[in-house]
Amino acid sequence: MLSFRQAGVILVFLGAFLPPAILAQSVEVEIISGLTDRSLNDVPLFWWSLNEGEAASFRMRPVQGQNDPFRTHGLTVELDLRPMPSRAPVTATHGTATGSVIEVVFETDDFYDWKTIELNAAPDDDGFGACRRVGLKITPNPDDDGNSTGDPKDSTEPLCVVDDEGGYEVIPDEIEIIEGQSIDFKVRVKYANYEEAHGEDGYSYSGPFGPIVSALAYPDDHLKDQIDLTEIVQYEGEFYVRRVRGVVFDNGKTERTVTLTAKDDADFNDDKGVIRFDSGSCFACPFVYNIAELAVTILDDDSPIDAPASVVVEEGSTKTFEVKLSAAPTGAVTVEIAGYEMSDLAGTPPSPSSLPFTQTDYRLPRTVTLTAGTDPDQTDDKVTLTLTSSGPGIYDGETATVEVTITDKDKPEVMFALAEDRVNENVGTHNIKATINPVPRTVFTLFYTSEEGSAIPDEDYTTSGSVSVSAGASSVDIPVTIIDDRNIERLKTVILELMSDARYTIGTQHRHTL
Repeated sequence: MLSFRQAGVILVFLGAFLPPAILAQSVEVEIISGLTDRSLNDVPLFWWSLNEGEAASFRMRPVQGQNDPFRTHGLTVELDLRPMPSRAPVTATHGTATGSVIEVVFETDDFYDWKTIELNAAPDDDGFGACRRVGLKITPNPDDDGNSTGDPKDSTEPLCVVDDEGGYEVIPDEIEIIEGQSIDFKVRVKYANYEEAHGEDGYSYSGPFGPIVSALAYPDDHLKDQIDLTEIVQYEGEFYVRRVRGVVFDNGKTERTVTLTAKDDADFNDDKGVIRFDSGSCFACPFVYNIAELAVTILDDDSPIDAPASVVVEEGSTKTFEVKLSAAPTGAVTVEIAGYEMSDLAGTPPSPSSLPFTQTDYRLPRTVTLTAGTDPDQTDDKVTLTLTSSGPGIYDGETATVEVTITDKDKPEVMFALAEDRVNENVGTHNIKATINPVPRTVFTLFYTSEEGSAIPDEDYTTSGSVSVSAGASSVDIPVTIIDDRNIERLKTVILELMSDARYTIGTQHRHTL
């Protein structure tokens, strides 16, 4: 068969199992204007498209050196555009001839000269385009006596007409996403008269995949392995190949939500590309042929500076962590540590705070020592260290962070004085003592729960769930008010549980049963 090869000059050639004389009947074709080569990624089909209401042109000639046996009498190439449907008619013009079928004749004296053909797609307002395989036939001209000098050979080539009033649209048409995360977008059928043409139940074409209108999704090559598309159906068949994904619209539906998930890769670069949506791969189906594009930017959240996400150091103590580079630099790199100023690390800054790396030792860890000072606040402190690199390529201004927690060594410890106690129902308010050691230097709030036990809150007792502890207090009373309902009942229990907080620690006796 005849087919197009993707190149600056596109060759139309005859199939591999034809006789050598016929194989020589090949024509090279070159686009002049208005035609787009719609070969997309892995799809093993190559076709041309032109916009409805516009003209396009290309030129052709026999391939030099391969057609000398036919030069004596010449060749005729016939282009048959009659397979294009009435809603997307195309005519061709060559010289003074115009029509849906034209002949381009290569005579002896101009055998290798370029011949120009103009294509015209008639405008309309129906919102529909189409793809069809149009006829292409190469015939050796007869000799002077009218005798055949070779058999004609027929083939078909796909041609599409794009109607911008129909097709698909993507909402939004540009998204930005961090790798490892997901985001939704919509693919919408925008036929100008969708319901009028297809009825309320949608388009009734019943093909190998059922009664559907489908948009095929073609990610750029470098995006294919970077994304997953949920709600995208992947087909394999005569016109559908692996990695071509289709958004399926069941009868009557004109919009589908698609979830795009950006995969987490091992590099340190942002990824950018385009996903194209069109329906042009089904030449037997009267689908709109119009491409919608979704521009995708995947922001990389990895850093080539390899450092721990968090470090814990006790107040008044030291702790070390290591820093190295994950990717080979193309030159010298220096990592500077900042963010410790105005914190308990300021008295003795991280050592060293400047880390040099070379192309040969970038994998060798550098040890950083943290020294945490003491303060009077009796609370843990949080410090975010920022590591910033300077160097060529990916190390130009790259950052990483290390979250440092400085645990307070003299934080008050709170626990119940007794594990259990017993009271009568008519006691009123009963105080449960909790001890505090060392005594707090500032006021804080102690939190507790009372969800367990056989007694019912607000029916048998009430308690607030928190109590204020004064500065210098060695104990605090937690009040529990017992409700006397004057009914004869079995024993009931209230169980209090101390809750943790950044202002204090909890001792071993953290439960009390009343």
